[in-house]
Amino acid sequence: MRLPRLGQLLAAFALGASIDLLEGSGGVHTAATVFLAFLSPLIFQIFNSGREENSEESGVKTLSIERSLGFLFLGIFIHHLALFSLESFSPDTWLVVLKRTVYSSLFSFAFVLLYQLWNTRR
Repeated sequence: MRLPRLGQLLAAFALGASIDLLEGSGGVHTAATVFLAFLSPLIFQIFNSGREENSEESGVKTLSIERSLGFLFLGIFIHHLALFSLESFSPDTWLVVLKRTVYSSLFSFAFVLLYQLWNTRR
């Protein structure tokens, strides 16, 4: 079952807002999560290009493993880039933001992969 577009955006808002409430981070997680939810269909189209699209069956589960890993990494990267850019909010620190984004994205991607491998073995 897929959530409608508004439901996806509201779920992203609720998730980001709950993290912001627990961390006291002033809304940067909410903004980054909603931004990713907003861009998610475009990112999916990029990785689903060249395939026949059936609206009933299209989703991340229908992608090949390479395309789903690319979709996952690009989503993590965009989320972290938005998060650290809003957190820093200074054009002078773009190199630091980019370095934090790359390292954090690689770590998060590796963590998600390990979690998925652990769950598939159970």
